[in-house]
Amino acid sequence: MRVLHDTSRVDPDLRRGVVTIGNFDGIHQGHARLLRRCVERAGGGAVVAMTFDPAPVAVLSPDRAPRRLTPLSEKLRLLETRGATAAMVLRTDAALLSLTPEQFVEGVLAAPLAPRCVVEGPTFRFGVGRSGSVDTLRELGPRFGFDVDVVPPAEIELPPPDVRQIVSSSLVRRLIAEGRVEAAAGCLDRPYVLIGPVIHGAARGRGLGFPTINIDIGDMQWPADGVYAGRARFECATQAGPFPAAISVGSRATFGTGVRVIEAYLLDHEGERYGQTARLELVSWVRAQRAFASPEELTQQIARDVEAVRRVAALCSEPRP
Repeated sequence: MRVLHDTSRVDPDLRRGVVTIGNFDGIHQGHARLLRRCVERAGGGAVVAMTFDPAPVAVLSPDRAPRRLTPLSEKLRLLETRGATAAMVLRTDAALLSLTPEQFVEGVLAAPLAPRCVVEGPTFRFGVGRSGSVDTLRELGPRFGFDVDVVPPAEIELPPPDVRQIVSSSLVRRLIAEGRVEAAAGCLDRPYVLIGPVIHGAARGRGLGFPTINIDIGDMQWPADGVYAGRARFECATQAGPFPAAISVGSRATFGTGVRVIEAYLLDHEGERYGQTARLELVSWVRAQRAFASPEELTQQIARDVEAVRRVAALCSEPRP
């Protein structure tokens, strides 16, 4: 997949294709539905996903900006696996955010890409103050040579109670923040993945007989404190995984550090991973975090956690990309 950052340099074969525009954080089922429609409408032609970095809210109201579900590199990877021919990554700045809907369509969409079709969801907004909508696109389409295809949102039934909800990035963030990673995986059509470099920790796990890796996830969405069954992969040429993993999120309550960390004990794995990029897939909830009376009691609980992870690993098949 080609990644473009400059609207003045677009390959001719990407013009007159199908375009979809959005933040695409998480690439959830709703996003996948948009991309499937794009591929259908393109008929073998170009499918261009136009996205923003950072998200507009991070520039307009940094204090309200949500944490990311997918870093940009992961977003681009997922866009490709779901059918995008190219991604246009727009740098979000004051100039871009001040464009009226008509200026955005003329200068950012029509001039560089000249799409024949734009595919969006019904709640799509764009332009200064989010003043443009799919109706605006429909009004401007004949003038700039494109039609508009509006795709209904994806829905999912989430217990409890069993009610259908529209899949959105905000819903996925909420589910992850509550520790409901299996429900989040239903929205994403894959497990939520924590991505970051392996960093040095306090080495307490090693002293307990369960050496762990610690990762720094930057501005990604944190899960609720707890222990999760999951898988670990590494972005390296050898021994990339997956390895079954007991993933712990929390402040090491037994030792009273007060600092939240993300660490994982990799089953049947040896070796150092410092500096490598890790991907921790959260498959299922195991238990809540709590303080133990002694390191020995904690060690016994970790052993039980490891057995729980083995049972989950035996039941799990490989996730889709």
